[in-house]
Amino acid sequence: MKNVITLMLGLFLTTSAYADITGNIGYQNDFVFRGVNQTQSGGSLSTQVVVDSNGFYGGISASQVDFGDEVDSDWRGMLNGGFAFAFNENIAIDLGVLSHHFDNDVFEQMDEIYAGVSVGSFSGYVFQNVDTNDNFAELCYDFYFGNGTLQLVYGYHDENVDYFQVRGNKTFGDFTIFTTIGYADQDSVLGDLGQSDLFENVSVGFRYNF
Repeated sequence: MKNVITLMLGLFLTTSAYADITGNIGYQNDFVFRGVNQTQSGGSLSTQVVVDSNGFYGGISASQVDFGDEVDSDWRGMLNGGFAFAFNENIAIDLGVLSHHFDNDVFEQMDEIYAGVSVGSFSGYVFQNVDTNDNFAELCYDFYFGNGTLQLVYGYHDENVDYFQVRGNKTFGDFTIFTTIGYADQDSVLGDLGQSDLFENVSVGFRYNF
């Protein structure tokens, strides 16, 4: 699947003179992914590049991780590609594939297919692991204000992971400030490394958009 996503990225870059290329680089004091802490409440640098052309898109991202002495991994990377289409101003769909990677081959590569739909301020995504058939879902409700957004989020995973989050962001020119407050009730595959309590799962960060 990684080869498919890489091919899509190369195709966008070489065949479309009108492709939009956007990205960001940032820092946050705590990196939480799908309700599971990835840095033991420590800081994390991250970067992302997205190529978009006529609804087709591909992206690559990387974030620092820290699972302690038991796990020798410093970076988590993701490759994705897909197609997004808006029927009108209120209804849109998004279909794609997503591949997760860790340095030092600590965890096995994880490949997923996903589908999303947004109706007005509501949006929902479902992901399925193509190897294990594990499912993950996330539901969001957005409140918009100027150049900012406030999100109410519920996430669910087959491996007994449920979480609730409030996410907010505000953009000032090329910079975005963002925060997440969350609570996770989980029996994580990471054991105690993945446990999370209210207000222990508070992340604040910023990113430069280019």
